[in-house]
Parts: sequence; structure tokens; C-alpha cells
Amino acid sequence: MPYTFQFFVTGDDLSKKLIRVIDGISRSLIRRFGSKCRSHSRDYTAYVLASSEVILEPEPDSREALRIDTYFILNIYQEEFKARFSLPKFPAARINGRTFLGEEALELASSLHSLLESSQDMSDREFARAIERIAIGERVEVKSQEPRVSMESSPPTKAVEPAVKAVSRMASRLTEVLRSLAPPTTTQTDAEKAAEPEIRPPSTPEESVKAPSLEGNVLRAGIMDCLARLEKLRREGRVSEEEYRRMREIYLSLLE
Repeated sequence: MPYTFQFFVTGDDLSKKLIRVIDGISRSLIRRFGSKCRSHSRDYTAYVLASSEVILEPEPDSREALRIDTYFILNIYQEEFKARFSLPKFPAARINGRTFLGEEALELASSLHSLLESSQDMSDREFARAIERIAIGERVEVKSQEPRVSMESSPPTKAVEPAVKAVSRMASRLTEVLRSLAPPTTTQTDAEKAAEPEIRPPSTPEESVKAPSLEGNVLRAGIMDCLARLEKLRREGRVSEEEYRRMREIYLSLLE
């Protein structure tokens, strides 16, 4: 049976901790499965979706997919996503119909990461059974090879913290620019959301062993958030066409 772990993160502190663990999961998948791990990311109006997938062969002539989907949700679309996925809050996780919220989502990701880190000597059959136990909420005892990535641990890579700080600085600068163009915007209606054009910079997902860049996904999410706000300002007539085109060109160039 397929195992699809879905993680939903935003810009809060707990989501940032969860992002660090997910980054560790992506790296562990590559270490264990190498070229069998396929990863890509795609940009949408409301979110950035990063995915990693491997095919397990627990038995002869038997194949099971393990997929990790991470939704980087833009702040202005949080309520829409809560309704769409029936989630009361973020961050959150979902596997086989079971939902994990807040700290529980972080604990689920940490359990998966710990299993991957200790699975180098496991057969696909043993690994698939361990994944199944995690999916139904059972604890899986693993041999400790490296420190477990948990709620209190440091990021698995030194590049994470600079990236998070860079996002904060970028968001602050872009927010100041938008505020200089118009007064605070009103709450977006359902009709406006439905009319929101989807912005997808040209991209062709490549099947490779390189995991989606954590820094790139978070930065793209911030830029896409600003693009959505700019489109709304234009529809409301709060920004001139010249200023709209200039700023949109800048934002899109950052996504290339």
C-alpha cells in the first residue's frame, strides 16, 4: 500500500522547527535510496509544494510507494487551506487519514527521520513494516546512530538558520514596499479568491537525487505571497499599472 505523509507548514516558529526536520528527512531519503529517490517542487498561487518519493520492494514482485509532500502555505491563504483540508490549525500532518496537529506533527516527522537515520541496514521489507507502524501511531524502537532531530535539536544543516533569517529580512522589506503603495488591504472575499490567477513560473520538475532546496522553497513562498498581495492591490486600483508592472517584474525575476 502507498504511504503518503503530508505536512502543512506556514511562517510560525513551530512550522520552522518542522521544516528543519523535514529537510533532514529529505537528506536521509537520499542517503538511503540514492538515485531511487525522486524529488521536485512546484509553485502555486497559494502554496509551494515540495515532494520526495521512493519505491520500496518489500517482497518479490511487490512495490510500495513512500511519498513525502510538504505544503509551504502563504499566510493570506491559511484559512482557505484549513477549510480545504479540514485542519483546525497549522502546522499539521496527515498520513492514511490520521491527522496530527502542532507538536504532534513535529513528533511524527521526528519519528520518521529517526527511522530513516537508523535504516541503513534494514531490508525494504523491514523498513516498510516500520513505516506502517508509524502510520498507525505505534512507536518504533530504532538504533541510535545519530542524534535524533527533535523539537529542541539544532538544524541538520548550518544553511537553515541563515535562510530563515534571510526570509524574515526579505519579508520585512517587501512588506514595507507594499505598505508604501496603499493602506492596509481588507479581508479577501471568497469570490476574489476564486478569481485569483495562478502564477506558475515556467519550470520542469527533474527526477534527480537532489532534494528540494529548503531555502529555495521558503523564499519562493514569501515571494509568491507578495505577488498575490500585489495582484489584489491592482484589482482594487490601489497601485498604478506602471508600478504594478515594475514590481511584478522584480518579484518574478526572483523566482527564476
